Amino acid sequence: MVYSFAMSTYLALYRKWRPRNFAGLVGQEHVARTLSNAITGNKLAHAYLFTGPRGTGKTSSARIFAKSLNCAEGPTVTPCERCAACEGISRGNFPDVIEIDAASNRGVDDARDLRDRVRFAPTQGRYKVFIIDEVHMLTNEAFNALLKTIEEPPPNLVFVLATTDVHKVLPTIISRCQRFDFQRIAFKALIQHLGYVSTEEGLSVDPAGIAAIAKRADGGLRDALSLLDQVRACAPGTTISAEDVFNALGLVSNEALTAVAQAIADAQVVDAITGVHALLAKGYDHHAVLREMVETFRHLMLVGLAPDRAAAFELPDTQVDALKAIASRFSSPELLYALEVLRETEDLLKGSNQMTIWLELAMIRLCERADIPSIANLTRRIEALEERLANGAPAPGRPAPARQTYAAPQAAPVQAPTMSPPPQAPTMAPPVAAPAPSPMSPVEVAPQAAAMAPGTGLPFPSAHVDAGDAHGTFLASLARVHRSTHSLLEQHALYVRRDGDIIAIAIKATMRTFFEKADRKAYLDKAAAQAFGDTVRTALSFEQGDTPRPNLAGVSQAPAAPQPQAVATPEPSIPTPIAPPPVSAPPAAPRAFEPEPEPFEDEAPPPEVVSAPLLPPPPAPVAAPVPTPPAPKPEPQSPSGNGPSPERPSDLVSRAADIFNGKIIEPTI
Repeated sequence: MVYSFAMSTYLALYRKWRPRNFAGLVGQEHVARTLSNAITGNKLAHAYLFTGPRGTGKTSSARIFAKSLNCAEGPTVTPCERCAACEGISRGNFPDVIEIDAASNRGVDDARDLRDRVRFAPTQGRYKVFIIDEVHMLTNEAFNALLKTIEEPPPNLVFVLATTDVHKVLPTIISRCQRFDFQRIAFKALIQHLGYVSTEEGLSVDPAGIAAIAKRADGGLRDALSLLDQVRACAPGTTISAEDVFNALGLVSNEALTAVAQAIADAQVVDAITGVHALLAKGYDHHAVLREMVETFRHLMLVGLAPDRAAAFELPDTQVDALKAIASRFSSPELLYALEVLRETEDLLKGSNQMTIWLELAMIRLCERADIPSIANLTRRIEALEERLANGAPAPGRPAPARQTYAAPQAAPVQAPTMSPPPQAPTMAPPVAAPAPSPMSPVEVAPQAAAMAPGTGLPFPSAHVDAGDAHGTFLASLARVHRSTHSLLEQHALYVRRDGDIIAIAIKATMRTFFEKADRKAYLDKAAAQAFGDTVRTALSFEQGDTPRPNLAGVSQAPAAPQPQAVATPEPSIPTPIAPPPVSAPPAAPRAFEPEPEPFEDEAPPPEVVSAPLLPPPPAPVAAPVPTPPAPKPEPQSPSGNGPSPERPSDLVSRAADIFNGKIIEPTI
């Protein structure tokens, strides 16, 4: 049996179309120009660092640079591709150009071996070139072993270091090299190069298919050529349609995505869900469908923002007109809302076993866009409200604010309750009933007191400043604008009040650093503008203390009704009764005349005496007749209540009779 080895001679497109000179580099003109000038002017450095994304030409540029230095006709910027040096470098077997994979030769021993090899002079070429690919994979010890060699290499030695992650390379290595940053290849440049390669290979690829390949390559030329090679193997002949490209690469077709977007624009929920089901039925992954939907609405947002500059975005020419037509059906808030819904759905799909349900719910939310604060929706709501009012429906009540506000008490005279006469303390002799005290005069609250805040000596804000309403309305608006700022302000705000077009906010001084940031101030101004109008702005002040001002803070309890002030009255002086001596007591022996001790003012009343409520002092009681058996009369109190009253003549006679054994002696004149 004879085997054919013709298939072994096939060369992949990315290897076959590798650039062979600086003119063949795609999208890296700044690198080609700098290296060409260095070769022409003989200003070569001893070490170069090429950094950039994968597939952008770093290793190819290093090989072209090595050819330019060792070409038989060089040094030149256009290698001949015919000499032994050019052909050997293209095949990868030229002895003076050594390519090292740092991912597999990353240890310190490999670095020491490289350090020993650089001491040898070039054998066939002018320069000995070391190309170290993925240099960021070297260990720190290997980097340190190469430091001195890279800094002061032998003559005719050039290092070219290539990496996709320059941040992992030691700064001491970077400082010893000339750095070149390779860029992602532009979308239009990729489409143009893929079209050129397809024509040279005898392929007829649909422009929409080429655009899909370029979008999937994401700026990498090697990836784009590999995808084109895959599509060519999948297609039956030399003609490749867009459907062949989508099927070969597992991409969602643009027509299907456009149909779903059109259904969402028309608010056709059933059509949108049906379109998603059709994509899933074709075998597309849920994540792939969602990813393509995000890309579609991104294109709609860009086209909607700048319809005249759609060509500047990475959009296929065949889709621009369709995207413009669909984008005109959406407003900017609606497109932003759609992207936010898709982002939330992407989070819900992670780890979920019901991914289809989340996609369906996303389509429903995208079609039902009534809660988006767009001008059209607000206009519709206003028209609906006007129609209800015209039909006699009551106006919807304004919801009560989240926080209670102060209500200024009405200025009205407060009348103190009439005090009833207090009960008289019992005495041995029934006292004459005293006249009832006159009721207290009504106590009127001064007009200034009605305007004072309860519990404080501070007046309420003026009529155009509603502290409680401004506080609640402003915080509700801030919660919609930025939740974290709302939470912090709710905890640390001392008060929020509105004065004309200024929202005055007092904040604890400990939060000054946080709220003085420009973005936080912007959130506060935006919340004020949304709540009170575009001309309203915020003014911040920072104060010490933790207690909000009662007349300005929005958080408070409703004040209690003002209580009448109690009128302090002096405690009445109640006469202390003097108990009479027993009747059966024998008469006292004659004794010298001495005044009877006065009663003490602080003498406690008997236990059965009940204290009367606080009243104005009553008039002094009138002494009652002395009952039988005769007993000494209690001495009446003076009207002032500060001591006994002056003795009367009859009292003096009685006391004299007691002294002289009951005999009354007529005085002689």
